Amino acid sequence: PTRTTRPSSPPPSKKPATKSFTSRGGNVVVRCSPFELVQTVPAQGFELDDVDERSDGGARVRFESDELRVEMHLSCRDGEPVSSTKTEAEDDDD
Repeated sequence: PTRTTRPSSPPPSKKPATKSFTSRGGNVVVRCSPFELVQTVPAQGFELDDVDERSDGGARVRFESDELRVEMHLSCRDGEPVSSTKTEAEDDDD
């Protein structure tokens, strides 16, 4: 019988790193090498309020509902997508 051995770890991938981030306001898909905002999908009850793609290779995405504003800051660190999210109450002064 022939025995097949597998390497202990897969070979490094040449594909750009892609990652999906989920927040209360919606989902965002980001690809690195170079930075690319692939998709933004608002959660139910939210709308995409603003997308600001920065020249330094990152973006800010803002989702809003009647009650909340969710801001996601997206970028690449060491070739991997990273995200930070800030959620705040929507002002009633409108």
